[in-house]
Amino acid sequence: EHPPLPAGISDSLRDFLLLCFKRDPKDRPSAEDLMNHSWLMDEHRALHETWTRPSHARTASTSASDTEDVVIAKVIDQMAQNTTLGGDDEKTVKSNHGGKMERKFSNEDLANWMKNDTGVTKAQIDFNARVVEIMDRLRDDFASIAQGKAQDTAVVVSSIEKAGEEFLEAMENATSVLVTNETLLATRACGIFTSAIADASSPIIARTVALECAAGASIASRDVLGSFVTLGVLPLALDLLRAKESSMRVKLAALRLCRTTAKAGPVFTRCLVACGALPILVGVLDYGFSGNGRELTKYALGAIYVAAEIERGDQLPKQLGQTVSLALARADMFPKLVSLLGATHTASLEDESLDASVQDDETRSEGGSSFTGSIGGTGSIGGTSSMSRPRGVSSSGKYYRELVAETLYRIAKRGEGCAEVSAALVDIRIIHGVLAQLSVVPRSTATKILGLIHLLSRETAALEVLQNAGAVPKLVKCLEGSYKTGGAGGRNGEISLRALHNLCAVNKERQEQAAMAGLIPILVQIVDTSTRTSSDGSPVPQALTLAVPLLCAMASTSRKTRESLEKHGALDAYVTLASVSSGWTLSALDAIGSWLAIEPWKVEARLLESDAISSLVEALEESTSQANVLEALLNLIGKSPRLCQALANEGFIPPLMDAITDVNTKPTIRLTLLKTLGVLHEHAQRPKELIIRHDVVARLKSLFNAAGDARQSETMVEQLVEKILRSMRLTRVV
Repeated sequence: EHPPLPAGISDSLRDFLLLCFKRDPKDRPSAEDLMNHSWLMDEHRALHETWTRPSHARTASTSASDTEDVVIAKVIDQMAQNTTLGGDDEKTVKSNHGGKMERKFSNEDLANWMKNDTGVTKAQIDFNARVVEIMDRLRDDFASIAQGKAQDTAVVVSSIEKAGEEFLEAMENATSVLVTNETLLATRACGIFTSAIADASSPIIARTVALECAAGASIASRDVLGSFVTLGVLPLALDLLRAKESSMRVKLAALRLCRTTAKAGPVFTRCLVACGALPILVGVLDYGFSGNGRELTKYALGAIYVAAEIERGDQLPKQLGQTVSLALARADMFPKLVSLLGATHTASLEDESLDASVQDDETRSEGGSSFTGSIGGTGSIGGTSSMSRPRGVSSSGKYYRELVAETLYRIAKRGEGCAEVSAALVDIRIIHGVLAQLSVVPRSTATKILGLIHLLSRETAALEVLQNAGAVPKLVKCLEGSYKTGGAGGRNGEISLRALHNLCAVNKERQEQAAMAGLIPILVQIVDTSTRTSSDGSPVPQALTLAVPLLCAMASTSRKTRESLEKHGALDAYVTLASVSSGWTLSALDAIGSWLAIEPWKVEARLLESDAISSLVEALEESTSQANVLEALLNLIGKSPRLCQALANEGFIPPLMDAITDVNTKPTIRLTLLKTLGVLHEHAQRPKELIIRHDVVARLKSLFNAAGDARQSETMVEQLVEKILRSMRLTRVV
């Protein structure tokens, strides 16, 4: 019915645990009821009395050492009853429970067991006493300065600095959040530090110490942070951070508090944003990633990353995401992040050169990407964030390079649909900056940069800027690196191809630019690999749906482009795609027809080969219900008399006549088929032989004889049939 309970627990605790372990939620008490349970209330009361008991309240007959001796004696008795402890510093103890008993224990074990009857360890008691003593000193020193009673301000400030160092050390060594909460709240530490920070007349050193202590206490306890936020410490810290005359130490303390607040949870994050922190944090990025400004920039980047909720990826509500992106764009964040992208990459290279043992197994961005997922899916590009600080690794340039790239992409992604964010991104300096880093950063960073370029390629206003910045050759280079080993292209290859598709789909100038940069052999490779893969029933690769439209559009781009198409076997790819099984028959027929009309001497010979004829026959047989495919086929055939002759001799007429005479054929499609028949008859070497062999006349007349002229509502079909018959020097027999 419930998990096994520890032996020796009190009845009150047993009852509390049994209530928590009730299987049916209806029988289980609420959190509020559990908080009011007698076990929690009694323990809280006992702990509060112990922690807040002043040292002078002890009786004269009981000294501190006597109290400690009593605690140690109780610990030894409890140890003797429960277990045998061993260690380096061994002692023999006598138990008061049943005679002599030999036991061994160590100092470490003694410290772990050293508790009084309230359950508080000696270390926690010492922590409480130490913090109370430090806070008493700080309270007096801050008050003497505020009230103008300090005889020697320099001495008081020195005392404050020393006490502040001791306070921060105590917070770093705190082991119990509950003890920290009770101690700081009992000593009114939050009010003392907030008042000191707000006192503009105090020396800046005193205010700095107070801010550092507030940040340290907030890191130790979120409840304490909540008290600071309630008292309004965030606006005070942001004012100090924004002030130009503030020292690096003050700014660092303010940034620590901001980052701690951002990491404490959504409520704290929204409070930070509501105080106007984002523009101020963006301003800190001007310090760069070198010299004394590196630490400030690290804290600012971390705070922005959390405050903007980058780690939530695409899960952030659209309206909220656009609002955050707009605030950051107005703060001029994009150019600063682009500048930091290069600075952090340089820092990462310096870190690697300083540590010869570091072996970076990442290949460059042109080598593809191991990143999984899809744009708009669950990967780092489009899904939740992949950023995490590796354990045991310092905050190096490599980590912050990834953080900058992730932040840049996410803010741009969330700003989609916002004209002001788009306008801020469509800047030649920003695009030049990210493109300059694309070929030098590792592939993990390149994935995020490519994601940003892909977003820009979807903006009409950005297309020309991307072209002028040299995006097309850069993207082709990334794509080439992804496919140079004959692989599937990887994540970076897919994003590069998407961006190129958006850039070049309807623009002949950019198509030629891509062709001259070496795109055509990559597209041909994709078509060849993908068609072979999909022929066995596998799903059509995503790369094929992006590559085919680009490759087919280039047939009518320019002479230089067609020379590259011819050189790399694009005609063979077109013939392969003309097959119905490829799913790209229409695009391939249009491409072949366009090229044939411009340079027939290059294309016609290839179309007369057997595999090309077979593809065209198959296209007819399988597309008798698709008007657009039949129109493209008619357009292609009409441009080449030699092709007409070859088709007439290679089994093209029988399926054509079957489709014409089929009663289920639609009138509009029958018109196209009859036009095709007329073109074939016109260019046939032996037209009479063609008519006799395929019984063309009788089958055409059957269109009228089957049900008489009364049923013929297809006037245009009737007229066309009569025209074809006249061209064959025959008359219609009614």
